[in-house]
Amino acid sequence: MIFKRKIKKEEQELYLRQRTRETENIILGGFIPACFNMKIVWVFLILLICAAAKKKGRKSCCKKNQEAIKMLSEKIEESKADVSELETKVSKMEGTIATLELKVENLTDQVTGALLRIPPVLPSCQEIYQANRKFKSGVYKLTLGSQEVPVYCEMGIDECGSGGWTTVMKIDGKKSNLGYNSRYWSNKESFNPQGGTTGFDESETKLPSYWNTSFSKICLGMKVGDGTPKFILMNKTADSLYSLIADGKYRPTTLGKDTWKKLIETSSLQPHCNREGFNSICITAKARIGIHANQENDCNSCDSRIAFGGAGHPDDSNKCGNVASHNGAAGERRIKAMGYILVQ
Repeated sequence: MIFKRKIKKEEQELYLRQRTRETENIILGGFIPACFNMKIVWVFLILLICAAAKKKGRKSCCKKNQEAIKMLSEKIEESKADVSELETKVSKMEGTIATLELKVENLTDQVTGALLRIPPVLPSCQEIYQANRKFKSGVYKLTLGSQEVPVYCEMGIDECGSGGWTTVMKIDGKKSNLGYNSRYWSNKESFNPQGGTTGFDESETKLPSYWNTSFSKICLGMKVGDGTPKFILMNKTADSLYSLIADGKYRPTTLGKDTWKKLIETSSLQPHCNREGFNSICITAKARIGIHANQENDCNSCDSRIAFGGAGHPDDSNKCGNVASHNGAAGERRIKAMGYILVQ
């Protein structure tokens, strides 16, 4: 009888060991959620062992079972608090991340905007305008030949049209620097390049755009005194202004007398001849760009002109502007103007 009890006791212990291993396998296999710590795991293990023992008649485990349940409840509450605290931290972190993302987005927009406001270095004002039509009139660096040159760009002229207009020359009618006989019309030398950055003022200039910049349009302007410049448009295609003027050959244009007279509101021209274009010569009267007129029905003795780079009769001192005598339509004139030549 004693031998049978011993065998039965050994069977119970063997059974408990088997159940313990099964329980451990369940736990290690991932049955217990990751949010519980190892203490909870062992409490749960004790419960299972006690349950098995109770099933086999071991009532002494009840007290331990109750203590384990209490401990498990406490650990669950602690875990809930930990989870709640973690959720709060995660929420705050998400808010911080959202704020940082917004700041990065704003900074990216600012950098992108700044980059768009930085003009590229291109060969002409028109190309700069086409790169970004929000660019306004002002000084831009242009690639002219092998050098970068600061040049004033006018982004749109009412009389000549929209787009970027590249400054080529500015001529003061009162000075001889850029009159008809000046060497600057036939060479590739700059004259006072600083004047090419100051817009429509009284500072003369000849820029490398004179021999480097190709175009299909020329915008010609004149300003008298402190007045507003008046412009006219000439549709003309060329590799450069140098290619049209430097060789001294006459190249006619067909703008018409009325168009030329728009440059100066009070201008006066005689009724005949009306020889216009590049390198226009009427005996002693000359114009690098402009028109000559005569009271006689020929071009042998012209007494009036509107010219850029003028010279000769009847006022050799007028290098840019309007001169007229001998029956000019609006009387005699000696108007010296500031001239502006831009291309596109």
